[in-house]
Amino acid sequence: MAWIESHQRLKSDPKLKRFCRVLGLSRPQAIGMLHELWWYALDHAESGDLSGLDRRDVAQEMDYPENQSDKLWNALTETGPNGESGFVEPSGQIHAWADYAGRLMRDRERKRAERAAQQPKAVRGPSKDCPGNSTLDRTVHNPTNQRTAPSLQQPEATEPPLLTVPCVGNGTKDWPLTTAKVREYEQAYPAVNVEAECRKAAQWCRDNPTKRKTAKGVPAFLNRWLCNAQDAPGARQRPLGNGRPADDTEAKLAATRALTASRGLS
Repeated sequence: MAWIESHQRLKSDPKLKRFCRVLGLSRPQAIGMLHELWWYALDHAESGDLSGLDRRDVAQEMDYPENQSDKLWNALTETGPNGESGFVEPSGQIHAWADYAGRLMRDRERKRAERAAQQPKAVRGPSKDCPGNSTLDRTVHNPTNQRTAPSLQQPEATEPPLLTVPCVGNGTKDWPLTTAKVREYEQAYPAVNVEAECRKAAQWCRDNPTKRKTAKGVPAFLNRWLCNAQDAPGARQRPLGNGRPADDTEAKLAATRALTASRGLS
């Protein structure tokens, strides 16, 4: 479980007071929103650099209206006293990030080093030309750890993606959309050609690199995209197996036929 330090002096920080006035927030609201920002950074910007993230995603994670993401960003970067930066530097770096997450980052780095040290090391043995020894390359395992390191385990077979959506952040740079996920979306948005709309959304992300989402934010982005497509005038009706559109009349006729057959009246 990831965690950050929460300093008591935050509640009386002049920056917090200005942040509250600019956005019309109460102090508890502002403190909660800042912690949500820091928690978000732990997963998607471990270095504290938010410059590669979509500001609308930042606003969403802080429970602030996405259409006012620029106002929120300005409040984060410009509410410092005497012209100083606020909780975020103009460059996008979270101010004093090491004070809040420094211990966690050091702990994560230590664990990475430990995992790397546990991996088997390939050792070059004597050449076959050496007298009295014909040993070639051999692998020496850590005798204190008999369990296979996770990174060396055979990965589980996964469904190949139907397409990928480019994204930003510290995680994967291409979010995979599988056929199973498309079928799931089709159940939720029956009036939409889901695969075609998802391809449009992926292309939009390629053409607008500064507005790409994080891997965590892609599902919500696709849901909004498909919801807009379903609500658009002239959205198609999802066809039945015979190619005809499904509507209330067809559903009622099918239900009547099924009820009649179950009663033996056909």
